[in-house]
Amino acid sequence: TGEFTARVYATGGKFDENFEYYYVQSDPAAATVTLYNKPANLEIGQESVTWKAVSGCKKYHVILTFEDGTTAEFYTYGAQVTFDIDYFNVTDVVKAEVSAVATNSTSVSSEYAVIEL
Repeated sequence: TGEFTARVYATGGKFDENFEYYYVQSDPAAATVTLYNKPANLEIGQESVTWKAVSGCKKYHVILTFEDGTTAEFYTYGAQVTFDIDYFNVTDVVKAEVSAVATNSTSVSSEYAVIEL
């Protein structure tokens, strides 16, 4: 959780003028990578699933599990930390899972926060 610096090296080998093999490693390339926290305070209410915003996150993946075992998946965008479930039979929702989704090459999606009724 948080920001980390990743270093990448190109490695390999090649032959010298005497056809003897030797190992080559490049200088490191570095980048800062953000690993999102999983959403906190996940709740299933009468009309919606809610959670606390994850800093810097602009997209969430929501999975709902219903009493009959079927699931439905949705995405929210921007600062939205509420997903309306009032058009479903709310009593049929038995589990909700929410993940903060990576939206660029320098971020990593979070684990899923899970709540079961």
